[in-house]
Amino acid sequence: MLAVLGDLLSAAKEVDLAARNAPNSWTVVRRRHETGRAVLETIESNGGLAGLVAEHEALAAFHGDNYLPLMDRFYRSHRGLLLRLAGVLVLEPASTDRRLLEALEFVRANATRTSELLGDEYTAEEEVVDESTGEVSTVTVRKHVDVSFAPEAWQKVITDKRRPGKLVRRHFEICVFSCLADELVRGDVAAVGSEAYANWQSQLLSWQDCQPHLATYCAEVGLPTTASEFVAQPKTRMKNVAATVDAGYPDNADLLIDEQGRPSLKARKSAGHSAEALKLATAVKDRLPERSLIPTVWSRDMTRSLPSAR
Repeated sequence: MLAVLGDLLSAAKEVDLAARNAPNSWTVVRRRHETGRAVLETIESNGGLAGLVAEHEALAAFHGDNYLPLMDRFYRSHRGLLLRLAGVLVLEPASTDRRLLEALEFVRANATRTSELLGDEYTAEEEVVDESTGEVSTVTVRKHVDVSFAPEAWQKVITDKRRPGKLVRRHFEICVFSCLADELVRGDVAAVGSEAYANWQSQLLSWQDCQPHLATYCAEVGLPTTASEFVAQPKTRMKNVAATVDAGYPDNADLLIDEQGRPSLKARKSAGHSAEALKLATAVKDRLPERSLIPTVWSRDMTRSLPSAR
């Protein structure tokens, strides 16, 4: 990549010298045209734009210790299957968080797009309740894709700081399917009709089934059986702990609380080495003779270079 950059700079420099040494001054349009032509010829002679972009992404991934941009080559052959599965499976969140599934719908809606970047806006229909009449109506709104479901490493890959409001289409698709696989395993997203990836909330016992066993369970684990007593118990424990901490604070030399109420701990100083530890260190040092590293390495290398004895 450094060699390609050098070729690009050399090509631009040659055009600049030709413009300076020309008997008739070049126009700005001609200078840009000749520079662009030289740059494009250099790119084509070094493997083409697509190959250089792929190589740059790989180098950037290694440099940034982030392997996610390298997943595209493995995802490409499975893209069609994953999109068909996303259209067949009925997915539902195990909580009220629908950010990932909304992003999946955005990916499916733009599956036929071939552009490198996608705008993060889309049209959605929402139900609105009229407070005066209670009637429910559907309105069309413009929304932005919420990518906060993705880990920080993915955030750096799917967005482009130079183009706010845009998503890198290829990497965004991989991000969505990768996060979907993780959430299916964790149980945050469920597949309707599945056994291994079913909604765990639907498998819980109902309150009617749990209520007859409540008293026995609470007695075994030491919990109150009523809601008021259940809330009062941890409150009492917290008050007792707080009172104990407050009472011991004046004698606590390691804990400090500043004027803003922020607690901090002092760095503990070492108490020094015990007599037994010092005795052990002395015995080990006495039994280890001093050796020079250079003769040791030299003798090892010489032994390897000698021909084998017959």
